[in-house]
Amino acid sequence: MAVSGHLSSSSKFSPMPTKATEDGNNQRRSFIKNALTLGAAFSLKHVNSFAAFEKERNKEGSELNDGTKKIMTLFNLKYPVFQAAPGGEILAIALANAGAMGAISLSMTSPEDAFKRIAKVKSATNGNFYGNYILHFQPDSLDKALEAGLPTVQFSWGIPSKTIVSKIKTAEAKLGIQVASKENAKAALDHNPDFLICQGVEHGGHVQASEPLLNSLAEVIAEAKEIPVLASGGNFKWT
Repeated sequence: MAVSGHLSSSSKFSPMPTKATEDGNNQRRSFIKNALTLGAAFSLKHVNSFAAFEKERNKEGSELNDGTKKIMTLFNLKYPVFQAAPGGEILAIALANAGAMGAISLSMTSPEDAFKRIAKVKSATNGNFYGNYILHFQPDSLDKALEAGLPTVQFSWGIPSKTIVSKIKTAEAKLGIQVASKENAKAALDHNPDFLICQGVEHGGHVQASEPLLNSLAEVIAEAKEIPVLASGGNFKWT
């Protein structure tokens, strides 16, 4: 998620639906394979994480944009990288300890299991992480997650209700919402989120988008104004 993974490709897609579907599936498989490799690397004890980012950031004239700086300050991050939720607690801990944003999936966990998972991560890192809820399911463990001290809650596949948002704000947790269009962004911004995630169809896993990331990202950023927007889905060239 912005970045849960970043895929850059110059592949050209045929306008025929069957060819586009086949190419898209190949790109997703490649993305997932690379993401799994990256996840395994971050899980290793002696990995020198984000060395490439440090090298790029130290180049003369290299400058992070204002949105990136804002999200890094908001979450006290060393690196502007957000894990996608399915990676699990081990990867979340490794990323948080490295200075990025870890993530855990809570959509289908019981309240008791959610409490234990959050406690496990909090005991292993002083870094930052979030819990993801896919709103295709009821977030039944949310109360217990907030009780456990979940610092940030992020929703995908829908806009949370006012009641849910009120619980998060009362617990003084931060709120993130995934969107896929300008219209999604408008609805999400009514809840005063701390950040948005803009997803494109290139994103692996649960895809709520219906168009490439670059088709919607600029509009979402413009709509969000001062609210940071994370980009999830990679960059593709469509013809």
